[in-house]
Amino acid sequence: GRNIQLQLLSKSPKLLANTLGGTGAFLNARRLIHSDVPSEMLMIGGGHLLSDEYLNFPAKLNVLSRRLERRPTAIVGVGADPDTVWPARAMLRNAFRRMDIRHLGARDDLTADLLSELVPDHPIETYPDIAVTLFDQFRNRSPSYQFGFVPAGPTSSHYRSSRRAPGELQAWWLRSITAAAEIGMVRVFTNGSVEDEDFKALLQVHELPNVVVSERPSTPQELLDMISSCERLVAQRLHAILPATVGGAQVVAVDPNSS
Repeated sequence: GRNIQLQLLSKSPKLLANTLGGTGAFLNARRLIHSDVPSEMLMIGGGHLLSDEYLNFPAKLNVLSRRLERRPTAIVGVGADPDTVWPARAMLRNAFRRMDIRHLGARDDLTADLLSELVPDHPIETYPDIAVTLFDQFRNRSPSYQFGFVPAGPTSSHYRSSRRAPGELQAWWLRSITAAAEIGMVRVFTNGSVEDEDFKALLQVHELPNVVVSERPSTPQELLDMISSCERLVAQRLHAILPATVGGAQVVAVDPNSS
């Protein structure tokens, strides 16, 4: 259902997509927090948390802040769009005004600038992605796989306006993994995204010779261990590309929009 919704939104004009997406996020958030959340503190984090794509997170945070008004809140390592539209800024500004913010953290200077506009006079800590800060724990390990593949599902690709059909992406990943398995040992895994895990299962490469399909990583350290076990890595998401590059692996970054 969510895959179909995102595909429809990606093909709609931005104003219509924002209106429909924001309405859907608002309704989903109301359903998710219909009952009280028995917690003393709220922690919010995410790479694209302040993204205004379809007004998804701004609408959810706006509803959440009404339900949990004045709940002590920590906002950790969030990222932002460079061109956040005014409805998203208004939603986020109102949401943050209702929260009792105890910590405000951004993953880059761009996001810190936006947060300083939305939450004036509040100290903001800027720190890099955890994948970068932890690279020294694995960069000198000896890889046990010649190739690592980190496939991303069609939902991710359509979200980034890919022109590729889901069937094309699936066929490409399958061909690439099969070809690599003829050369050496291959490890297939994801960054933990539910959509990517479903897509990994659709590839049905677990019975191919020389291919090991790993379980979903449950912690950042598990994901880093998987990445560091591969001499070469083929990936679409930055969660895999950045730490692998810093760690010294040979990386092929997949752009679903290219040929």
